[in-house]
Amino acid sequence: MPLCVPCALLALRFRVRGLGDIRGSKCEDCMVINFCAPCAACKMLRELDAMGL
Repeated sequence: MPLCVPCALLALRFRVRGLGDIRGSKCEDCMVINFCAPCAACKMLRELDAMGL
């Protein structure tokens, strides 16, 4: 679902960043999601795995 709705992927990214206390900015997240949403989704999955979630 998040890959079909870019705003949902952005909101999910903000949530993952908050959970993991990950450095970065909302602007950076927006750019990554707009240019390569599948890459952003893969990165979030790896971060969640690293957190043990």
